[in-house]
Amino acid sequence: MTNKKNSVITKENILKSLDILNKFQFFQGQRAGRELWNNKPEDVQNKDIENFNKDLDFLRIVLTAVDLGD
Repeated sequence: MTNKKNSVITKENILKSLDILNKFQFFQGQRAGRELWNNKPEDVQNKDIENFNKDLDFLRIVLTAVDLGD
């Protein structure tokens, strides 16, 4: 299990996770981001939603791999 954890908790994956969180903060946490997204065509919004769900799955994988020491 440790090898699997180590393969998930890499600097690259942590940086990707931070990028995902920054994107979420912009598009969900700021009016300008929400307005920008609302003005996108429906097909682009649908692709964004698909990518959003993939990003959430990625974050779950990384966070699940973290040993909380409980």
